[in-house]
Amino acid sequence: MSNLFDTKKYIFDNDSGIYKNPNYQSINYSDGDQIEENILSIIKNAQDITVLSDELRHQCIDWPTIYHLGSQRSNILRPFATTLQDADVLEIGAGCGAITRYLGECGANVLALEGSLRRAQIARSRTRDLNNVTVLAEKFSDFHTETKFDVITLIGVLEYANLFTDSDNPAKTMLEAIRNMLKPDGILIIAIENQLGLKYFAGSPEDHVWKIMYGVEGRYTKKEPVTFGKVAITKLIESAGLITQKFFAPFPDYKTPNSIVSDSAFDTEGFNASVFAVENALKDYQLPNYLFFSQEKAWKVVNENKLTMDMSNSFLIVASQEDLTNKVVDDKFIAFHYSASRRRKFCKQSVFTVGHNNTINVVTSRMTSEEKLTEQVGNLVNQLDSVSSYVNGQSLNDKISDTVSKDYWPLEEFISLLKDYILYILKLHSSQTFEYSPDLLKQEVDGALIDCIPQNIIISNNDAEWKLIDQEWKYKGSISLGWLVFRTLLITIQSNTRFGYNERVNGLNRLEFVQLCFNALECNITDAEIENFGIFEAELQSLVTSLDKDQLRNWYSTQLIRTRPLVEEVMHANNVLSAKSHQIELLNNQLEISRAEFESQQNLIIKLNEQLAELNNVYQEQTLLIEGLNKDFSEKCSSFDSLTFEKEEQQRGIYALYNQIEHLRLNEQLLKTSLSWKVTAPLRRVRTALNKVKSYASNKLYSNPNSKINYVIIRGYKGVRRHGVIKAVPLSVKTAWTLSNNYLRKVNKNKLYSRRINEIEQLIKNEKNFIDLFHVPMGWNTPLFQRFQHLSLQSAQLGGLALYGGHIQVDKDLFVYDRTKDNVYVFDALDAIINLRIKEALEANKTAVKVVRVQSIDMATSIDELIKFQEIGCKVVYEYIDEISEEIIGTFPEFVVERHKWILSNESIYVVATATKLYEEVASYRNKNMQLSTNGVDISHWQKTPKTMPADLVNIIDKDKIVIGYHGALAKWLDYELLNKIADVDNFVLLLIGYEHDSSMRESGLLEKDNVYFLGSKSYFELPQYAYYYDIGILPFKKYKLTESVSPVKLFEYMALGKPVVTTDLVECLKYKSCLIAEAEDHETFVANLKKAVTLKSNADYQLTLQTEAVENSWQSKTIDYLELVGISVNNVVNKG
Repeated sequence: MSNLFDTKKYIFDNDSGIYKNPNYQSINYSDGDQIEENILSIIKNAQDITVLSDELRHQCIDWPTIYHLGSQRSNILRPFATTLQDADVLEIGAGCGAITRYLGECGANVLALEGSLRRAQIARSRTRDLNNVTVLAEKFSDFHTETKFDVITLIGVLEYANLFTDSDNPAKTMLEAIRNMLKPDGILIIAIENQLGLKYFAGSPEDHVWKIMYGVEGRYTKKEPVTFGKVAITKLIESAGLITQKFFAPFPDYKTPNSIVSDSAFDTEGFNASVFAVENALKDYQLPNYLFFSQEKAWKVVNENKLTMDMSNSFLIVASQEDLTNKVVDDKFIAFHYSASRRRKFCKQSVFTVGHNNTINVVTSRMTSEEKLTEQVGNLVNQLDSVSSYVNGQSLNDKISDTVSKDYWPLEEFISLLKDYILYILKLHSSQTFEYSPDLLKQEVDGALIDCIPQNIIISNNDAEWKLIDQEWKYKGSISLGWLVFRTLLITIQSNTRFGYNERVNGLNRLEFVQLCFNALECNITDAEIENFGIFEAELQSLVTSLDKDQLRNWYSTQLIRTRPLVEEVMHANNVLSAKSHQIELLNNQLEISRAEFESQQNLIIKLNEQLAELNNVYQEQTLLIEGLNKDFSEKCSSFDSLTFEKEEQQRGIYALYNQIEHLRLNEQLLKTSLSWKVTAPLRRVRTALNKVKSYASNKLYSNPNSKINYVIIRGYKGVRRHGVIKAVPLSVKTAWTLSNNYLRKVNKNKLYSRRINEIEQLIKNEKNFIDLFHVPMGWNTPLFQRFQHLSLQSAQLGGLALYGGHIQVDKDLFVYDRTKDNVYVFDALDAIINLRIKEALEANKTAVKVVRVQSIDMATSIDELIKFQEIGCKVVYEYIDEISEEIIGTFPEFVVERHKWILSNESIYVVATATKLYEEVASYRNKNMQLSTNGVDISHWQKTPKTMPADLVNIIDKDKIVIGYHGALAKWLDYELLNKIADVDNFVLLLIGYEHDSSMRESGLLEKDNVYFLGSKSYFELPQYAYYYDIGILPFKKYKLTESVSPVKLFEYMALGKPVVTTDLVECLKYKSCLIAEAEDHETFVANLKKAVTLKSNADYQLTLQTEAVENSWQSKTIDYLELVGISVNNVVNKG
């Protein structure tokens, strides 16, 4: 029982092992039920729950597990280990117990206070074997004790004072309460993000609201977590009566610190403190994929201007009522470095101390007392020097980085450094001097040189003297000199956010860069040799970390090397777009010439129309005959409802159609003699098409002909229901004709057909990263570019093999497969043999992560087919993109509903919902493997400036008028009464672009107004040229069951365009600050918001909000989210060993 608080006020819960008030209600703070239940399960089932547990490190596979289970968390308190021993410690905000565990292992008498009941239970489970730790579930504001403490910790807690403390200055109130709980000589230890940290200026989102520049611009509200800059937090602590403070800078931040540097270190002569910031810049697990600048370069400039502490990403602060800080951490200790992401026996700590005459030493030791200075696993030996002299100077890695980060850097200069490095290693190996020769790279060197990497080589005396430092690793046996060069190239890539501009390097991936460098070294290296280097590197890291070497083999060989910062990437894209626009202008000129020729043809058409009018009279005579045929066809089509998905009934339907055609043939001779022959021509094509289908289905080339037949039948049946017989018959004929012609191409090119199938099969078998398969025949070259195409494109750009189901009616030249310019492989998804071979290749690939995506509107994929994909090792992702409603997708078969319910109940299938309402439905079925991911936007596609205005806009755009733009479906879910209200405003022009989903727009009378323009449908690729001329983008949706589950793509497109967004109060629009929202049916407020939006067009803050929310919803980020859901990490996490 603890003596640090009044135990009579609380009860002890035997099941959880924590103290709590019987009526205590947990605070509303969590990382998510699924995440925290997983953390609890891991800890409960673990045998070794110590800070440096190898067992728990194996469970660190994503940010939540790294944060709550990783050994790096506790490094933040390691400088105070001596002070913590036997001290009475109050830990405020224990979380899941990572810090609590360390306090207990230090021998402190710990009271861990946690407001969340579940987190308190997790913290106790993590410390279940430590009798010196007590966990209390209680709010800090309700906690009272007469005990005074030696140490109180606020690790990542002070910033949340606004949420849990009621006062005008919550942070000050909290600190004053803490001061009253301290002994007179007691200390408070605070760890918190720096509001003005360098990474936030570089474009890293604020940690709590996850928005770019949010903290830097001071956009915090009263009910949000708040961080502080150095001056502000110093004043805050002093105002609470804690007059003495000592600052430390943890790198990369306080959450997973590898290095901790004191304030005095930056003023210590002969000590390069900035190296800790530089070396850790890219080891931040939460860095986004793109930054505005390279932190590792900026830190040097920041340090030269003595701003390193002020711009540190986080602060570690020791505060006291008395001048006692130096007794906690002596001034002679200026920096600490911890290597904790290793096997327990290899973990070490290095303390940098200043002695007499300002000499600097490095004192190195194990993190645990039971481990020896020399430890070995397999052939790898780790040997520590207890004390060594600090060597100041520039590392070879830093020099290499300076070389490759400059624009227009010469490759020869980098290669020269590599040659110097090779000769230096050989001199260490043999004590002899060599001249460079490519044959040297084939030599083996002593394994004792395995730690001679660029970071451990210090250059001094104007590059004349190279000195080795920190040689802790040795390998028993010889190692390849070529592998050392390979490792140097990897370190170079991993140490730099981007390279400078270099024409020979631009656009290369990692593998191609390695090949380029070995070729420049005149060494002919094979792909197999490079692969073996990667395997040896993985084996080495496995020995260091104890992680599975197969998990470490991926060195992201296909990842592109960046050579431009984000802003320049955007500018480059704009230049490319400008060039494309010029090409379009030239084509427009050619079009004008063609238009003149076209006009000359119109006169001929007029004459033909006159002849057609005469034929119309004859047509009327045939109407009765056609109506009879139409009725007969309708009766046949209606029977398809019960026949569509039953094989035997499908065949009977086909035979029925054959009989009907035979009946039509009896009247053929009579019809041929009449003028109606041309009118009834589509019926003749039915006979030809169905004969082709019959021949096609019986051909031995296809083992499963029903896939093609079913496709024709379903297309014909749905066409009749939607368009009627007269329009549907020609469409069905066209479909059958296209499939037949495609089949004949394959017969005529049988050898090429087989070769192409073998090629795509080998691509799949050889893929080592991940495979993204969208197998439904949706077609790639469609006018509308939709979610399923965007995810395939982004998967390819992120280093995976993207396979997409093509359709020969839209992908005209598709033969087996085509590779797009964006590396997406579009295959003929209607070909049964290709589908079969793809599945066989997927089953054969045991290395890559294989993912199959299906969508809720998929009308073809059955439950059995999904099960078969799982049986061959594929992860199935179900994209729930729209409510399954006839209002959106038309008539659908019953099995779609059955499949939907089956998928939601089957937790082995991953579900991605695009709207909150859809996600809530998913959550009612399951507890895991689900994700809310809205639709997104391709920002570069929409940020185009057209060279010339489209011709059909010339007479519409008026500089004195405000253009209210909408593009999308024109359907009954739009509020046409609202649109009429908008059109009633004199200086508004209402511009509508899209396809008519139904007749609702025509019936509304909207098009009768003079200032309303409907341009029809435009393709995705030309739409930005029109939307550029909007002044405001609108979403005038009605609010009812259907629209509550819609994530409007156009919302994000308006954001990317930089157009103010005015919308009704759709659930999915309420999430975004850039939206001006009016309640549905409140038309006056909507129109008022339009007038307000006019003033926001040139508002810089509002434009930044639009662009920020567009970036946060890019298709790339959506793809990364979906891949991480299935366990695919596209970020390169640098090995910490």
